[in-house]
Amino acid sequence: EQGMISFMHIAKNVKVTELSLYEDAILDACCHNIPADDELWYRVVEVSVLLLTCTQRSNPRSPWYDRVLSEMLGHLERQPLNKERRVAWLTLIGPVFDSMGLFLLAHFRLLFSLFFQWMHADDDRTVLLVRKLP
Repeated sequence: EQGMISFMHIAKNVKVTELSLYEDAILDACCHNIPADDELWYRVVEVSVLLLTCTQRSNPRSPWYDRVLSEMLGHLERQPLNKERRVAWLTLIGPVFDSMGLFLLAHFRLLFSLFFQWMHADDDRTVLLVRKLP
């Protein structure tokens, strides 16, 4: 968890121009941490979303958007009933969706499948979060 806290501090306190020198290594580390333990999932998603949108925001065609989102969706697809992970992800993923715009269509099949399952989840929070997504 210390690594994720360090990345959060870097994302909030280092200028984007300085961060750009290390963005590939940092985003690669984020991707490798996506399959983290349940206790770290919220932090991993939070840091990944912040760093991704901070470093790639002006380029929705960036391969990093596709890679990070693919990693997250693949992980969620393997654990669709994990309430804590889906609620954390649904709570934090909005800025990535906003940044990607129509490029989200590349992930439509998996997004639709997960959202359909989650719309029928047994907890109101998940259903509400799915409905509120942009």
